[in-house]
Amino acid sequence: MQALFICLAHNLMVLMEQRMATEHGLRNEKETKRCKKRDEIAEQTAQASGRLFAPIYLNPFKRSQLTLKFIRWLRYHIQTESSMNYAIRSLQRVYAML
Repeated sequence: MQALFICLAHNLMVLMEQRMATEHGLRNEKETKRCKKRDEIAEQTAQASGRLFAPIYLNPFKRSQLTLKFIRWLRYHIQTESSMNYAIRSLQRVYAML
């Protein structure tokens, strides 16, 4: 049961992050740039050793892990029972500080 609840919580957080991106235009651009840079380094390393680069995700917006900033933001606003408008403004500030 615990594993199922963990999967459910993760999937709900992913849906929330996607909703913030699509409906409100809030994306963690710094993390996206970091992912692209990691892919570039991995591709260069693969080419240097004579291998082909095969990224798991071709879309830099689709990551398997959520950022800690997003998880902390979501946890805080769930615990304090903030309004959605206040939480969205807060996320804008969090992503602006990056």
